[in-house]
Amino acid sequence: MTDVKKVSKNRSEKIKKIIRLFVAVFFGLMLIAFIVAFSIYKKLESEIPNISTVSDYKPDSGTKLYSYEGELIAEFFQDNRRIIVPYDKIPEKLRLAFVAGEDNSFYSHSGIDITGMMRAGFKYLVTGIKQGGSTITQQLAKSFVGTERTWSRKIKDIILAIKLERYLTKEEILYLYLNEIYLGSGSYGIEAASKKYFSKHVWDLSIAEMATLAGLPKFPSTASPLLNPEMAVRRRNYVLKRMFDDGYITKEEYNGAINEEMKTNPQKELFLDKAPYFSEKVRRHLIERYGAEKLYKEGMSVYSTVDMRATRFAHEAVFMGIRELSKRQGYARGEEESYRAGGKFNGELTNPLY
Repeated sequence: MTDVKKVSKNRSEKIKKIIRLFVAVFFGLMLIAFIVAFSIYKKLESEIPNISTVSDYKPDSGTKLYSYEGELIAEFFQDNRRIIVPYDKIPEKLRLAFVAGEDNSFYSHSGIDITGMMRAGFKYLVTGIKQGGSTITQQLAKSFVGTERTWSRKIKDIILAIKLERYLTKEEILYLYLNEIYLGSGSYGIEAASKKYFSKHVWDLSIAEMATLAGLPKFPSTASPLLNPEMAVRRRNYVLKRMFDDGYITKEEYNGAINEEMKTNPQKELFLDKAPYFSEKVRRHLIERYGAEKLYKEGMSVYSTVDMRATRFAHEAVFMGIRELSKRQGYARGEEESYRAGGKFNGELTNPLY
C-alpha cells in the first residue's frame, strides 16, 4: 500500500512539474511575444508623422506671386494641386455627404471600425473581393503615412488613426481629411476638385455636385465625372441614398438631387500664370535664394514690381505690330494665333521674319 502511494505521489509530482513547466514556457513565450510586438509598435510609431494639433498639419501650400497692384498673377506648386479651405467655409451638407458615403459611424468610433474591418476581411477571405473597411480617420492617416501595400503600412494607419482621434476633435479630423483626400484628375482636397470638375467654390455646389465629390475617394479615376460620367452618377446616387437614409437631406432634396443632370464644367488651368516668362524668372530667383522647400512646401506671398496693366498694353502693342507686319509681308495668321493661343503670347512665331 505504501509503494502504491509513493508511485501515485511521484506521478502527481511529475504532472505538477509538467504543468508548471508548461505554464512557465507559455508565459515566457507570451512575454517574448509582447516584447517583440511592443518593439515593432514603437519602431512603427517612430516612423509616423507627429500630428497632435491642427497646427502640425503642413500641406504643400505653394507660393503666390502678386503684381505691383496686388493682383494674383501666378502660383507655384511642385506636385500636389491643393487649395486649403477653412472649416467654416465648407458647407455642412458637403461634410455630411462624405460622412454618409465613406464612414457613417464617424462620429461614434475612436479611429477604427473593428466591425467594418472584420467584415471586409471576411469578405476578402470568402470571395477574394477587397472591400474598404477604413474609417475617414484611417484614410486621413493613410494620406500622411503613404500608399504602400504592406502590413506595416496598415498597422501605421491604425496607430496614427488612434492618435489622431486622441488629440484632435472630429471637426478637426474632418477639416484635415477634406483638404487632404485625393479626388482624381490631380486634385487634392475638395476645393481643388470642385474647381477642377465644376469651376465652382465648394460653397457654391449643389447637393448633387457635393455627392459627386463624396463618391470619389474610393474610385477617383473610375468614378470621375470627366472620365466616366455613368459611374459618377451611380456613385453620386449611392451617396445621396445614404444621406437620405441617415437623415442628412429631406425627401424633396433627395428627389431633386438624384434627378439632376450630371454637368461638368472643368477648369483647365486650376492655378494661375498670367505672366509666364516673368513668373518663371521670379521662380528661379526664389529657388536660388530660398530653396525649393521654402517655395513649394512652406509657401510665400511674393509682391513683384510688374505692372499687369502696362504689361497687357505692351502685349497688345506687340500683337498689333505682328499683325500689321504680317499683312505687309503676306504671312498667314499663324503669328496672331501663336500670340492669342491660351490668351497669352507663347514667344514663338510660326513664320519667323529673320
